[in-house]
Amino acid sequence: MYLYVRMCTETDDLTNGTKGCPTAGGRSITIAGTDMYDEATRAIPVVSVDGSACLLSSYTTTELVCSLPTGTGTAAVSLYDGGVFSPLFFMITYAVPQIERISSPSCLSLSDLELGGCSNQGLILTLQGTNFGEQGAKVLMGSDPCTEPVLTNFGGISSLVCRVGAGQLDQVAIVLLQDKGFPSEESVTISSRLCQPGQYLNDTTLQCLPCAPGYFTTAANALSECPSCPPGTSSGTSSAFCETCPPGRYTNQYGTALPCPQVEPEPGAPCTRT
Repeated sequence: MYLYVRMCTETDDLTNGTKGCPTAGGRSITIAGTDMYDEATRAIPVVSVDGSACLLSSYTTTELVCSLPTGTGTAAVSLYDGGVFSPLFFMITYAVPQIERISSPSCLSLSDLELGGCSNQGLILTLQGTNFGEQGAKVLMGSDPCTEPVLTNFGGISSLVCRVGAGQLDQVAIVLLQDKGFPSEESVTISSRLCQPGQYLNDTTLQCLPCAPGYFTTAANALSECPSCPPGTSSGTSSAFCETCPPGRYTNQYGTALPCPQVEPEPGAPCTRT
């Protein structure tokens, strides 16, 4: 009966159906085939996607157009026409959840998808993105669940708030699971590790290491590298600040203060003669 289902994306594979459908539904999909509508009985066909109605907007004997219902994962399409039920055709795949930002008032934001310096006394975590599903989504922190999840959807944006239990968080991976659907694929991490001024957090060993000469960090942090000193300033090992070069010295490209040569140095700040 069916030939193909299309219209969720422009690159639909007509053999395997349509993919990347929004979990919020509402997208018009086209189901094409033969004997889709019995003109003799004029009975209006009924289309369902995983048991939920796909409301028709138009229909002919070869093509049905309906509004996709909400859903997750891979869904089966079925048709009821004039007392006859079609087989189930697994021709619709909803989109994978995408995490675009994580935040917590108890953590430092290192990037849109990375938190550091988190309190280990428990915290509230917020995930924002798209296609989390309409209900039942869960969050895993490594192998442990983020408890009391509350999911909201508005204007195509999903937001999930949950509670992280007390305990040390050493670069823990965060995964969002749709209800009866797919896991998120982004690399999202959270850590309670916090380094002192003059240090940075090594991504591989998760140890706090000293800033090299010419680099610094001014406050407690979970940075993956130390910023370099501005031109005309320098620092030693494990520095929390940079100092202005004294007269007769200059900073080289590594932020190290050196004696002025006879010729003005490049790169770096001009020398001050005494």
